Amino acid sequence: MRGYSGIDLSSSACVRFVRNSEVDGSEQQLFEDARRRGIRCVYVASSAEETEGVLANQIAEALDLDNAPYETRHWVCLLDDLITLAHREPGLVIVVDNAWLLMERRPNELCDLVEAFLTQFHHWFEQRKPCYLCFQMEANANVAYFVRASSRD
Repeated sequence: MRGYSGIDLSSSACVRFVRNSEVDGSEQQLFEDARRRGIRCVYVASSAEETEGVLANQIAEALDLDNAPYETRHWVCLLDDLITLAHREPGLVIVVDNAWLLMERRPNELCDLVEAFLTQFHHWFEQRKPCYLCFQMEANANVAYFVRASSRD
């Protein structure tokens, strides 16, 4: 419904489910604008791998978080590191590509990610900083390119 519009703004609509029909190419500018504002944008490709903690570690490593990789208590460690990040960064956008695969093959991990993300979200929101978890439902090479191109070096 919203696609990626507004990712540079603080909003309580912080979890997005984006379909390819909502991707029109304007995302390149959206992610470039977010990067210019210092907002961390990371891309994680969903996989069929069902090993516990894989997704939490993919996100933590993409963000170069303090305690990554996590060996135990993956989601607690991730949300703790995201809280720390909320006090260092002006914003955050996490894009999980091919989320249908995650929903189909690893629904518990998807739910754990959403719960961990929402648990820490208020730290960003109270500071009026943008913070989004975007599930790109179908794999989309353009979105992957736009997010990676906007990532900080």
